[in-house]
Amino acid sequence: MGERSSEGVRRHELPSVPMTRFPQGRELAKFLAGAVALLIAGSVALLWFQAAPFRILPSSEWVLKEQMEQIPVDENIKRMISRAQRDYLLRPGRGLRGFLSFKRAVRVPPNDVYLVFVLSTHPYDAEIYYRVALEDGTLLWKCGAGTY
Repeated sequence: MGERSSEGVRRHELPSVPMTRFPQGRELAKFLAGAVALLIAGSVALLWFQAAPFRILPSSEWVLKEQMEQIPVDENIKRMISRAQRDYLLRPGRGLRGFLSFKRAVRVPPNDVYLVFVLSTHPYDAEIYYRVALEDGTLLWKCGAGTY
């Protein structure tokens, strides 16, 4: 095998590939609007799928059977109230659309809380109950009292 000289080696050059230019002006505005819309739609979809399920209970006797103790509203409960109100805007009960007005919070065994709301747009001021885990604020489920 012979020696190779630098003159004898062919240089392999890459063909020049035209670079796509970064969008500018209207193209950039369309791109950003699409990206923001996609981000918002994805966020809403994520929240919608994580919403507390709406339970339809056969009667309202469960309210009388549970040992409830009214508790004061602190910062932790206020955060739970805000989460429940946002949850209800995204996934309300069937035929029960509207805004929730907080009424009271009651502790129930083992370590949960019922957040009781009044559905202000309902003609009979239906109550909406959220069962929430007290230790981490997880919305477990929701139901409407007297709406079945």
